[in-house]
Amino acid sequence: MNLVLDHGQGTVDPDLPDSWPQALSDLIQRIDAHALASQYVTDLAVPDEADVEIRYVLSGVRVKAFHATRLLPHEGEGIRANGLRVFGRELFDDRIECAFRTGHITEPQREALHAAHMFAVGEENDRGRRSGVCLALRQASFGDGSRALLSNWGGEGIYFSSGASALTPLLQRLGRPAIVVCAAQVMPTQREQPMYPDLGKTLLGAWRGLQEGADLFHPDPIPPCDILDIWWPGDAQYDAHPTLPQA
Repeated sequence: MNLVLDHGQGTVDPDLPDSWPQALSDLIQRIDAHALASQYVTDLAVPDEADVEIRYVLSGVRVKAFHATRLLPHEGEGIRANGLRVFGRELFDDRIECAFRTGHITEPQREALHAAHMFAVGEENDRGRRSGVCLALRQASFGDGSRALLSNWGGEGIYFSSGASALTPLLQRLGRPAIVVCAAQVMPTQREQPMYPDLGKTLLGAWRGLQEGADLFHPDPIPPCDILDIWWPGDAQYDAHPTLPQA
């Protein structure tokens, strides 16, 4: 067993079943024996109680996760120093102000961005949930959604907003694509920490070698001690995914 230790607790990489703690491997193997075959993770027949049991086994453990984004130079440094913040008006207003103070946007662009994000136009509850930190489990998650996040500065709270439709050229010019690698604490229930597909299906899919990941909505900020790395274009880990944006 090759369980990486992180601040006294385990960090489980869903992409590496051979490295999982024995208790998790045993549980997933038992679930595997009773779940019908499927080529899609979302179609795996994993009972709800299995998700609860998996979360119990992983109590006090973190899972390796990814946050796809687009960052200005000072923002990468800020994440390493301060961690990842939750989705909210304060986050977007602060990002815009910092971009202005560091000379990356003009005064008119600053005003336009402040007026354009979801909270400014009353769309913060559109597209379902809007809270916590949006993460991905497994590198197989780097699909269309990640490419959009990597191509537009400011995240979904800005580029998904109807108020930002005229700002697309600016959003695609600001910053560079970045994948923030972090460790997220596993919480006891799906309600506290929504995940789609759920944790049981995702880990069973990884166990079976299915190439499909999951979206995880972590309710709390990710502290700087749980920021493991930031991948940029030119880094081997980033460039291992040739379909991702390079600029």
